[in-house]
Amino acid sequence: MTVEERFAIAIGIMAVVAFGCRAGGLVVGSRLGESPKLRRLFNVLPACAMGAVLGPSLVAMTVVQCVALVVSALVFLASRRFLLALASGTAVLLSERWIIAILA
Repeated sequence: MTVEERFAIAIGIMAVVAFGCRAGGLVVGSRLGESPKLRRLFNVLPACAMGAVLGPSLVAMTVVQCVALVVSALVFLASRRFLLALASGTAVLLSERWIIAILA
């Protein structure tokens, strides 16, 4: 089996799993109905998912990554705009690479 075939199979499996997760969520959600308690739970889930993904990376964070995180948090708290906060943190990370490229 070639590398291309393995990639095609892996992409196909990921597509099926992603579709299954979406369809499963739709089926389960339609069975549960609408309630205020469930709505609050669904509003919190994205933050929980981000915490689960980002939590382990906090242990091995560099100084520049820590500064980017603080800048992003401060921009978000000041503006309440997620995209602006994301862009500001990304700008801090990219500026580090730009400064290193100039000094090298």
